[in-house]
Amino acid sequence: MKLGLTTLYKTVEEKNKLKSLLIKDGFEVLDFSPKLAEGETADYSDTVKDLAEATVKGEITFAIAICKSGFGMSIMLNRFDKVLAIVARNDGDATMGRKGINANAITFGTLTTSPEEMIDIIKVFINTDFDDINIS
Repeated sequence: MKLGLTTLYKTVEEKNKLKSLLIKDGFEVLDFSPKLAEGETADYSDTVKDLAEATVKGEITFAIAICKSGFGMSIMLNRFDKVLAIVARNDGDATMGRKGINANAITFGTLTTSPEEMIDIIKVFINTDFDDINIS
């Protein structure tokens, strides 16, 4: 399974840890994080564009994005047609995002979720099928 991954410049360390864990677990990971020189920054739109486009084109199965809260990445990803992103802080969020809306992108906040927790939540997310249930 091919996963896409991106992060903001402030959360590169956590992204790198998660990427290593995903690869160790046998996932193919494409890193869409901006390549920045030391001291450079990138905004959300620069960070998610390539990841979202790869999701829409079917080049990756699921998109994963990391920032401090998870919300900024989710908002930016949801601006793209055919991308449905959720913020997940636990297995329940991941399950409902897949079952209820067939989300194809998951975002995390490093302030609330460690890379070790992220990988467990990602596994729940990708192993949950869309159920077309009414969750409202």
